[in-house]
Amino acid sequence: MRSLIFFIIVIVVFLFVLVIWQRIQTMQMIRRREEEAENQENPKEEPMNQCALCGVHVPHHEAVITEKGTFCSQEHAQRYSEGD
Repeated sequence: MRSLIFFIIVIVVFLFVLVIWQRIQTMQMIRRREEEAENQENPKEEPMNQCALCGVHVPHHEAVITEKGTFCSQEHAQRYSEGD
């Protein structure tokens, strides 16, 4: 009889630990999804560059950078060079 009670207690404790572990995993998953959604809503800021010809600001990865300055397009870089 004692071994049966011990077995039942072990099973109950195991199930309790399992439920707690699953809740922790669920909370971590929810937190990760919220962080991912927040990162998608607020993308990382990127430095902006101003075109030397027209003054338009463009993201750094789109800017055309030459020895004479930074431009919003290849066309503006050429026009600026021709104007010298």
